[in-house]
Amino acid sequence: MSFLKRGTSCATNLVLLIRQTTSRSTSVASRFNVAWNTWRNRAISSFVGRTILAC
Repeated sequence: MSFLKRGTSCATNLVLLIRQTTSRSTSVASRFNVAWNTWRNRAISSFVGRTILAC
């Protein structure tokens, strides 16, 4: 569980860093946001699905 928290915080820091560097080009940032949200939702749904299957 702590590993999951650490991974999430690392990913959040990375996203914040990328957002800061790409804040000048908003189109790139918005495209990245869409991709990140899609990937995150997919990762969360697969993780939840695996957790439910494991129970």
